Amino acid sequence: MIRISDFHFAGETQCLPLLIISILWTLVYTVPQMSDIQLERTLADRVMMQRHIKCALSEGPCDPTGMRLRTLAPLVLRGSCPQCSSQETRQIRRTLAYVQRNYPWEWAKIISHVIVILAMAALCVAETQRPAVSDTALEDALNDKRFIQRQLKCALGEAPCDPIGKRLKTLAPLVLRGACPQCTPQETKQIQRTLSYVQRNFPQQWAKIVRQYSG
Repeated sequence: MIRISDFHFAGETQCLPLLIISILWTLVYTVPQMSDIQLERTLADRVMMQRHIKCALSEGPCDPTGMRLRTLAPLVLRGSCPQCSSQETRQIRRTLAYVQRNYPWEWAKIISHVIVILAMAALCVAETQRPAVSDTALEDALNDKRFIQRQLKCALGEAPCDPIGKRLKTLAPLVLRGACPQCTPQETKQIQRTLSYVQRNFPQQWAKIVRQYSG
């Protein structure tokens, strides 16, 4: 039997003030939604795209569109943007995919920037530390198919998350992207082991997870 108390991934925290500020900032910079045709014109305009990319990286000024994109894109990239409309989410995903394909160097910098933002949010309120999960307990968990299915549904937003699922959902995308500043070496190794296990044994769910967190 896998007990919730057996698990803890250090550094997983909450930061409601940062979230509230982010939402208020978004509301202040609300701009009319652009049509898909306008979006394609924007993506084709290299000067405008460079301006928005510099805004996203805090390397240049932001117009209202750039500010809103900079606020919402990390949420879409992470897999949940409650304040986005379905059209806005789709357009941001399209924009992120375009930048990833056509501006690979800037994309790498954006990902690093987002990781730092998420890490700062996770670290802004410290949580009482508990012992990390042992390798034996992890292997027991990976052999519990029901338990793994629950965590996969949590990761994909298909079911509620228990405390273990919430921690994995917070830290696994950072490990998947290659950097988890708040993880210990043991936690990084264990999360990599978990991701590898899912990739090998649950290929369909793994493909969904990669799509969801890669934007």
